[in-house]
Amino acid sequence: KRFLREGRTLAKISHKNVCGIYDIAKVGNLAYIAMEYLEGGTLVDQLRGGMAAGEAIAVVVQVGAALA
Repeated sequence: KRFLREGRTLAKISHKNVCGIYDIAKVGNLAYIAMEYLEGGTLVDQLRGGMAAGEAIAVVVQVGAALA
């Protein structure tokens, strides 16, 4: 229930720095969120590969803008 509730809340967010959510549902015992595809791997992949200070600052600024 919490997963679906939080997914619905996230689906209401419309911001260029937040990936879009297309569908939230439960089929049997499986709940899912279908969201926008973003190229370039995950943030975890990016962080593991290392980032220059300027790149890291840009990511933090974008995350901050999305949360504001």
